[in-house]
Amino acid sequence: MVTPRVEASPDRSDFAKLGETIALEQTKQFADDIRSQVAKKSRELAEMNERLGKAMMAGPAQWQAIKRLRRDTHEPSASCWLHADTFCLAI
Repeated sequence: MVTPRVEASPDRSDFAKLGETIALEQTKQFADDIRSQVAKKSRELAEMNERLGKAMMAGPAQWQAIKRLRRDTHEPSASCWLHADTFCLAI
C-alpha cells in the first residue's frame, strides 16, 4: 500500500493531520479486508474438511475407487465421490 508522505510545517499542520488520518483509515480498511478474507477461507476449509471426513467414513472401498480429479464445471452425479465448486474427485 502506498501512502502519501506528508511533511508537517507550522502553516500546514491541518493538512498533515488529514494525511495521517487518511493513511490510518486506509490501513485499517486493508486490515479489515484481510481478516474478512481469512475468516471466509477458514469457514470454507472447515466445511470441506467435514465433507471429506464424512466421505471417508464410507470406507476404503469407496475412496480407493477414485480415478479422476475433475476441474470442469458440472452437476453432482453418481460418479462424484466428493464434489465441490472448483473440483470433483470422481470414481
